[in-house]
Amino acid sequence: MKQHRLAAGAQDIHGADHAAQHAVFISDLLRGQGDPVPVVIFVPGGGFARPMSKGRVTWASGIADKGFLTVVADYRGYDSAPFPAPVEDLVTAIRFVRKNAALYGGDPERIVLLGGSAGGYLSLMAAYAGDQFSHPGDDRGVSCEVSGVIDLYGPVDPLFGGTE
Repeated sequence: MKQHRLAAGAQDIHGADHAAQHAVFISDLLRGQGDPVPVVIFVPGGGFARPMSKGRVTWASGIADKGFLTVVADYRGYDSAPFPAPVEDLVTAIRFVRKNAALYGGDPERIVLLGGSAGGYLSLMAAYAGDQFSHPGDDRGVSCEVSGVIDLYGPVDPLFGGTE
C-alpha cells in the first residue's frame, strides 16, 4: 500500500491576522528520487465562503501517488475576509511553495495550480494577475508565476447565469 506523509513545517505562513495553513503531501514513491518533481498546488472549492481544504486529503494523496509534490492551499473565505483576500492568500501560498519546494523534493520552476469550483476561479486569478494581489508583507523577490492552471468547473464568465 502506498504511504503519504504530511510534511512538517508547512503551516501558518500568514501570521495571526490572516492565518492559512497549507498541507504538503509527499508520496513515499518520491523518497530517494534524485530529480526534483513537478508541484501541484491544489486549491479547493467551497463557494468562496468556506474552503474545503481538510476534505481534500484523498485528492492530494492521489495526485502525490502519480509522482507530484502536492500542496493543498488554504485561503480565507469571504465570511472572514472580503475579496481580494482569497487571491492574496493563494499568491502568498505560491510564493511559499516556490521558495520551499526544493526542501520537499519539488521543482520550483514547475508549479501548476489545480482548482475546483471557487478554487478554479481563484487559481485563474492568481495565475493571470498574481502580482496585483499580494499581501503587503509578501516577498515580491519570489515569483508568483506558475507553469499552468487546471480549472475544474470554476466560474470564468462573471455574466454567465444572469438573466436572459
